[in-house]
Amino acid sequence: MNQSIIRRYFDSLRETEEIKWTTSESGIEVITTNSRWELKWLGIPCVISTPDGFLYQFDSKNYYFLPSRAFSTPVDIENIKALARQHATDFKELK
Repeated sequence: MNQSIIRRYFDSLRETEEIKWTTSESGIEVITTNSRWELKWLGIPCVISTPDGFLYQFDSKNYYFLPSRAFSTPVDIENIKALARQHATDFKELK
């Protein structure tokens, strides 16, 4: 399948579909309209915190960026940092 077709499909989902992320001591749960998946912290070897959000790197080619604007309060952001710092194998904070 053509990569540009795939990219357009996923770009259209981001504009219309709500994606709910829940982070806990056990890992991250993601719920969309059509799917639900859970990832344990062991499956997230690297988390990079930036002023713009969090980069969850699953391996050398796969990652997900969760923007800071997705959080309701600065306290939520600090809570995610604390969990990532505690559970991710490699946690970096860029200021």
